[in-house]
Amino acid sequence: MPQFLIPPGKKPDDRVAVSPEESRHATKVLRLERGARVRLTDGAGGLFTGRVETITPKQTIVWIEARLPVPEPKAKVILAQGLLKGDKMEFVIQKAAELGAFAVLPFTSSRTVSDWKGDSKKLQRWGKIAEAASKQCGRAAHLEILEPLAFTKALDVAADAKIAFWEESPRPAKDFLRGQQARSLLVLVGPEGGLSKMETDEAVRGGFTLLSMGSLILRAETAAISALSVIQYELDNF
Repeated sequence: MPQFLIPPGKKPDDRVAVSPEESRHATKVLRLERGARVRLTDGAGGLFTGRVETITPKQTIVWIEARLPVPEPKAKVILAQGLLKGDKMEFVIQKAAELGAFAVLPFTSSRTVSDWKGDSKKLQRWGKIAEAASKQCGRAAHLEILEPLAFTKALDVAADAKIAFWEESPRPAKDFLRGQQARSLLVLVGPEGGLSKMETDEAVRGGFTLLSMGSLILRAETAAISALSVIQYELDNF
């Protein structure tokens, strides 16, 4: 069932117009017709079923039928990701949305190739990618993209538990995650060059537990996706 984004504050029996962009997609790509059933989300946790009442390439009106129950995740997972170059960051954001992360926090460190210079256009693009991926996979609450921080500032982000993946750690991730009761989890994954020994020492002093993803050296974007997959599985967060 296709899903569309609607403004917040809507309720069953309301009629709502989806955006012109969504309306074009509904007619030109999805080929929806009057009477089609759809899902609707306000991006902040509200999820509904609806029925198309009017549809044209310029305007689509949907009647909201009912509110759907949305199970709370056992833990909110924040991915602190070292800035990646090219489209790798966009790929990680897309997959983080699909894997149920609560938020992505980009950070700069000693080994990040891509510098952050307060590029608002890039932040907006990341937000649009997160919104599109969240909608595509049927999320009620969209993945949040946080303002990038320096490494030391990223370490201070509040969470019940904090972990960092480092290739030299002897501790398997599953040993830490199995039975974990934290309601929020900050997950640190380094950039292309990984985390330096000085940075991992600083992370440990900041309350992080260093974990391993196994004996293979993974690309940064692969490490992030693998880490989220393992975490969500072990926490029974799917």
